[in-house]
Amino acid sequence: MSLGLAAAAALLLGLAAAAQQRAAGAQPPHRPLSVLLVWDLLRDRAWLLAVALMVLAYGLQAAALGEGELALVEPILSAYLVVALLAGAVLSRRLLTPGELAAAVGASSGVALFLLQLSPGQGARTAPGRSWAEILVLLALVLVVALPLIWRATGPSRAVVLGGLAGVTIGVSDALTKQTIAVVAAHRLGSLATWEPYLLLVVGALGFLLQQSAYHAGPLSSGLPPLSVLEPVVGTLLGLLAFREGIAPSASPTLLLAAVALMLWGVQRLARSELVTARPRAPADH
Repeated sequence: MSLGLAAAAALLLGLAAAAQQRAAGAQPPHRPLSVLLVWDLLRDRAWLLAVALMVLAYGLQAAALGEGELALVEPILSAYLVVALLAGAVLSRRLLTPGELAAAVGASSGVALFLLQLSPGQGARTAPGRSWAEILVLLALVLVVALPLIWRATGPSRAVVLGGLAGVTIGVSDALTKQTIAVVAAHRLGSLATWEPYLLLVVGALGFLLQQSAYHAGPLSSGLPPLSVLEPVVGTLLGLLAFREGIAPSASPTLLLAAVALMLWGVQRLARSELVTARPRAPADH
């Protein structure tokens, strides 16, 4: 059940990502992380439809996380990179070259192989508050260190940085989703008196802003690969460390290294490709 839900979520996430990038890329220039970008996008019907698809996908993802472990659900979700790039090529009326397709499949396969090699067992349904405090401090440090890079970078380079930050933040949001589902299941309406739902809203909103900013800053082939790689990797590592899901003793160091090499090769190959580099013009009334 969890794998089927995750596969459906990956399909919808890929379609939503391609449509969102096309809409965000058509917007006039904004400062990095400007909420005005989202305000302008609210008037774009195609973007709103894409967001609706994304919300549905996250609902399926939440259901999948409620049924299974982070490290079993996240590898399936990584396939949305391939779906998004295929959809992006169709929307931009460009052909996906064999090299670009191989890079997308390689990056997604590397993520899946890496996570499946860890093959964790069932862990705790929730992580302790102390673990979450440490996670949030680390996330804040990553964001603070990366802010100067965002302001100095331009175009595709900025999209890569924003996409990476979005991946890290959404990976934390995935783990928070798992925790929140467990809290709601245990406390029902009493969960409104807990911190988990509110923290999920804050982290989720930040991840969404970073994601849309990455789509606005450059082509899909720049911002999406680091996002799609880091989100499942971060989510799975949190499952291992915070939820104590454990690592299989049969994990092969050789295969783990091969998986990392595939991820890195796929991401850098896509970042240098010309896929979806033609950005639509901003509307004349802006």
